[in-house]
Amino acid sequence: MKPFRHVVLLILTGMTVSLPSCSSVRDLMKSVQIRPPTVEVESTRLTRLTFSGLDLLFDLKISNPNKVGLKLSGFNYELLINNSSFIAGEQTRGLEIAAQGDSIVQLPMNVEYKRLFETFQSLIKEERSSYDLRCVFSFNVPVLGDVSVPVSKEGEFPVLRFPKIAFNALRIVRLGLTTATLELNIFLSNPNPIGMSVEDLAYALSINGHMWASGSEMETAAIPSNGGGILRVPIDIKVLEVGRSAYALIEQGESASYQLVGAVGFSTTLPIMGHTDLPFELSGNLRILK
Repeated sequence: MKPFRHVVLLILTGMTVSLPSCSSVRDLMKSVQIRPPTVEVESTRLTRLTFSGLDLLFDLKISNPNKVGLKLSGFNYELLINNSSFIAGEQTRGLEIAAQGDSIVQLPMNVEYKRLFETFQSLIKEERSSYDLRCVFSFNVPVLGDVSVPVSKEGEFPVLRFPKIAFNALRIVRLGLTTATLELNIFLSNPNPIGMSVEDLAYALSINGHMWASGSEMETAAIPSNGGGILRVPIDIKVLEVGRSAYALIEQGESASYQLVGAVGFSTTLPIMGHTDLPFELSGNLRILK
């Protein structure tokens, strides 16, 4: 029996020696040079721009230099403006990164001008704003365990403000016994570093509570950047339809109350904005000028 025991012990001892220890596994994995992944901001795109705000889209490229796959556990992000946090959040959705592969993670950001101006009043008169995007990506990497990789990106985006529309004048072009031709002048102020081309105008004009005219005819106008211009709208009025009191207002130039509602349609020198409609509603007192 003893010889048999010795044989069994020798076999078991040999098996124990042949099994690698945990430290040996770690040393073996280290020998294949496991390295942390890298993250870079591959591109930044302005995907939407209006007078209300804009959308930015960041493409974040993750590169895995290892011969084994790894997992993105999630990441947190923060958009700083004037060195102060403006937008912050966290993405916890996981992502498998293939061995020696690249993956793109998209991070959209929405900037509302109203909130921007309320938070940073110094930007109200600025044409551009700088930003600093900061992210920290969390990975589960074989051998290395949990790894955090920071990435940052600085840039700028345009700051726009709504154009302003104001009543300028109502002038007599021609006055007959039954008809009158007037010209409505509307002043459009452009406080932005982009040019505007006014393409259409829809309006309705009431004087002393009575509808005088409505339509969409106007002369096209180019409004320069950081400037203004007058929109000239021809109006033909049938005196009998608007009343005798209207004729007296036109002929004698008396003061009257007005209400002007409508919308101005225009394009800008920034193709991303496309066609924009700007509604307006104006009221007050006027004199019809000769």
